[in-house]
Amino acid sequence: MAENKELAHFLELLHALFDGLEEHFYVVDPQTYEILFANDGFKRFFGEDVEGKKCYEVIHGKSTPCSFCVKELVFGENLGKIHVLDRNYPEKGLWYKCIHKAAKWPGNKFVKFGLAVNVTRYKEMERALAESERRYRTLVETAPDVIYTLSSDGKIISLNPAFEKITGWKREEWIGKPFVEIIHPDDVAKAVESFRRILAGKLEIEPLELRVHAKSGEYLVGEFVSVPLIVNGEIVGELGIARDVTSRKMYEEELQRVNRTLRTLIQAIPDIVYFKDSERRNLIVNNAYEKFVGLKADEIVGKKDEEILPSELAEQCRKSDEIVLRNGVSLRAEECTVNEKGEKRYFETIKVPVLDKSGKVVGLIGVSRDITERKLMEEKLREREEFFRSVVENSHDGIAIIDKNFRIIYANDVLTEILGYSSKDEIVGQDFRKFLADKGKALFATEKMCEEAERYKRKVHPSTYELKIVRKDGAQRIIEVKATTLWDSHGRMRTITQVLDVTQRRKLEEERKLFEKRLSELNKCAQKLNKARNLREIYRITLDALEKTLGFEYASLFVVDGDFLRLVAQRGYSKVSSLELPLTGEKGITVRAARTGKTIYVPDIRKNDAYVLGGENILSELAVPMKAGKKVLGVLNVESSKLAAFSENDKELLEILASHVATAISNIKRQENLEFLSKNLGRLIRIMQIEDAHERLRAIAKTIQKFGWRKITISLRDENLERKGIISVGFTRKEVVDIIKKVMPAAFWREIFSPKFEEHKVGEFYHLSWDDQKLLEELASKFQDLVKILISHHPSGLLAAPLRTPEGKIVGILTLDAPTAGATPSRENLALIELFLPYAALTLENLMLIENLAKAKKELKQYADQLEQKVEERTRELKEMHDKLLKAQRMAVIGELAGMVGHDLRNPLTSIAGAAYYLKRRLSQLGDEKVIEMLDLIERNIAYSNKIVNDLLDFSRDVKLDITETNPEEVVNGALAAVQIPSNIEVVKLVDKKPKIRADFEKLKRIFVNLIRNAVEAMPKGGTLTIKSVKKGDSVEFTVSDTGIGMTEEVMKKLWTPLFTTKAKGMGLGLAICKRFVEAHGGTITVESAPGKGATFTVTLPLEPKIEEEEGGEKIWIKMLESSLLTTTKT
Repeated sequence: MAENKELAHFLELLHALFDGLEEHFYVVDPQTYEILFANDGFKRFFGEDVEGKKCYEVIHGKSTPCSFCVKELVFGENLGKIHVLDRNYPEKGLWYKCIHKAAKWPGNKFVKFGLAVNVTRYKEMERALAESERRYRTLVETAPDVIYTLSSDGKIISLNPAFEKITGWKREEWIGKPFVEIIHPDDVAKAVESFRRILAGKLEIEPLELRVHAKSGEYLVGEFVSVPLIVNGEIVGELGIARDVTSRKMYEEELQRVNRTLRTLIQAIPDIVYFKDSERRNLIVNNAYEKFVGLKADEIVGKKDEEILPSELAEQCRKSDEIVLRNGVSLRAEECTVNEKGEKRYFETIKVPVLDKSGKVVGLIGVSRDITERKLMEEKLREREEFFRSVVENSHDGIAIIDKNFRIIYANDVLTEILGYSSKDEIVGQDFRKFLADKGKALFATEKMCEEAERYKRKVHPSTYELKIVRKDGAQRIIEVKATTLWDSHGRMRTITQVLDVTQRRKLEEERKLFEKRLSELNKCAQKLNKARNLREIYRITLDALEKTLGFEYASLFVVDGDFLRLVAQRGYSKVSSLELPLTGEKGITVRAARTGKTIYVPDIRKNDAYVLGGENILSELAVPMKAGKKVLGVLNVESSKLAAFSENDKELLEILASHVATAISNIKRQENLEFLSKNLGRLIRIMQIEDAHERLRAIAKTIQKFGWRKITISLRDENLERKGIISVGFTRKEVVDIIKKVMPAAFWREIFSPKFEEHKVGEFYHLSWDDQKLLEELASKFQDLVKILISHHPSGLLAAPLRTPEGKIVGILTLDAPTAGATPSRENLALIELFLPYAALTLENLMLIENLAKAKKELKQYADQLEQKVEERTRELKEMHDKLLKAQRMAVIGELAGMVGHDLRNPLTSIAGAAYYLKRRLSQLGDEKVIEMLDLIERNIAYSNKIVNDLLDFSRDVKLDITETNPEEVVNGALAAVQIPSNIEVVKLVDKKPKIRADFEKLKRIFVNLIRNAVEAMPKGGTLTIKSVKKGDSVEFTVSDTGIGMTEEVMKKLWTPLFTTKAKGMGLGLAICKRFVEAHGGTITVESAPGKGATFTVTLPLEPKIEEEEGGEKIWIKMLESSLLTTTKT
């Protein structure tokens, strides 16, 4: 009953909202395709009884659901999205824009809402626009005159077909070439000057006559009319029309020659003069007439016009002659003819009747004046007037003409739109000051403007203003006005104004200044973040930036913690809250940002079901993921009590800050990982020093247990994977008894380690998840009882890794509890455990060998000596293998970290360096010192970051010596040249050129660069730096001493340890690398110091490095007291 009421109320609401609309609105059940609701507009179009019918029957006339149904596009993973498409109904000649979205319906289900808007008119407008463009292109292509465009550098861009017809050239012969090459040399200067004026935006008042080189070799006379070529509001070249007036020019020259003859023969009559009788026969003609018809007088006299003149002209003359002869009145007529060249000629003719004594009309006298030039001039003036009118009407700027009384006497449509009016009639005749804001009106006092006009009378006087106007609707806008005062032919003052709405431009300029200021502050914040020593400090600096630098009202910081997004810091909220959201859930805008790795902006949270209540009265939210590469570390989230409170600039700045925070968090975590790895590698080395194999295996198991894994077994296996022994940690007594009694058969492990189980492999481990029903059924079908035991011992699943020797032989199996339910093991959380696998395998192999040796000794005592020798050899081989494994593991861990840092940092560093170089070149010309300072800061930090990467890579690589001959002075001089020594530090150098030493020069130089730089940094207030060298036997001894702050005994103990540093920045690898380089040469490095008494580093190097070569030149050793890392030197 309640559902029926809810449905009735909902339908009533839909009728209230959508009935009366012209658009068609309907609701469809996605499961049954039935129309649940239709507004009256839908019913008028498709019929009144549509509700309850299938949508595909009503709308598309189909008997089955449509193949193009949009159901899948708005439901499922697309729930909440809007789908829009255009649909044509050709039978009715209509187009509709159809909008679909899934929405809730009474009864807690989702239905599809559809809205169809008639867009037929817009489609017709699109077709009309395309047809208009086609007609324009046709007009250009078929125009009899040449239409061309030039680029800003004077090269020809385009030519229409008339160019080929008139000049004889092919268009492709000239496109791309400078236009001056086709102009007569004497006309080039005139043409270039006109082109410059066009590029400056000045229109040519008069057509320009230029001689153009035709392909035939002759020069044609062209009449050029051109305007600026404008693209996106900028002048990018010239658009022009060229008309061939060669024939006209030739005719004009001929006419001038005739006129000279007429002036000679008939001084006062330059026009065509003739006398006709009543029968219209020519009785007398002057020389002008002869010239016109091309006949001599004796060939003309006695003949009618039909026998002399072209038929069209003769007919015009006959009609006017008959009127004069019949009515006896004078007549003025305009006559037109086309000569043999196809040119039109116009004549103004006056005909007067000739009367006899009785008043009878006996003939007529006619005088015809050639008015072709006047007609052509009138036509040109008309064309030019139409052209300028078109330019003004189609201008992107508002244009007005204002008289001396400030009245608008002309305005174009753009100005009307700027002022907010619908018709020019509402503006024309108004005082333009009416539209100005109060402050602007004061600038245009009548007396002041009249005085200004009088001062510039009869001169063109341009001026520019920036004013505020008040639109018809009351809104204020900022306009830029360019006004030019001039006087017309009647002496009346007119002001032509060009109006540009710059409101948006000014707004963008203010936003840009604010953005640059906030960006500069973020750069400073990034420096603070890089110096932060822990996550709490990073959170504080980040919230400070969000509140004080970016000015956000409510701010919070979330971090990804496993499968959850956890709130770790917030500011601006009245109540501190703790929040932890599942990443797999649908709630939380921040969860969506973390899951997608994309910025999420919700301008109105009331319309978003995913919003999780934070502060009070929150209306909009912006969430930006913090990403290190593709990995999401957390989310920066800001909220506001205003709707749509965040701009694109806010989004961009927040993304920049998120990038800085992600980098800082990654650096902290990498530092912690390095320290953790260093600590655990030391623990691994201590385990390997345990002599008893069983105790060593138990120590490995317990160490793994300390890393958070509860139940661990290490079993010894023979070549058939049969168990020969087992060590377990973390099991109950009963479980231990089960493990001992119920042995997992070799067949089980052969099945698990077979290729078909590769898909369950995570690193070196095979993950047996009991949630995987397919896996569980497959194992249970063969090992049902054993699987039950495994499930009882390991309810969350099992991880098993074969323990292999370097040759690939399996000597044992290590098993662990899988992570808790819902979690998935990863390479990351298994990486540390994998460090123990080769050592456990080595221990098992040794244990198996020892047991086999003992058995063999008992059975074959007579071969004791041989066996002892073989055991020693095998032990030595195993020791060597052990050392190699230690080396390989160290290189794997450090190399992987170094490679990751080198790749993940160097690629973005290279991009940043390139971008900074480009920006510095482009922006240095602006003279903005703040910009240059920020770019210099970027370059310094790039260089510093690159040094850290190089140090880490150098430490992780094998040391390869490039031996050359050098001497102490050369090495020290090279190091001093590479370090900037402050002026307050005195350098005392007591170094000789002798003795000569053989060493890697670059690595020695780097050793002393590091020692000298450390000495300089230890003397911030100045002091003395002393460098000495002395030969001692077969070695040379260097000392580097400073008078700085010195070191404590505790610091000196850790001095050579990698990653140890007392400085605010740096990774602590410098002295560790120095020590490796020195020892690679077979030398030593030591230090003596005390607080406040400076420090002295002593480096002893052999004159000829002596390095014991083993297996290709590698030497391996372990420094237990100085470093937990293995050191490998390669010469």
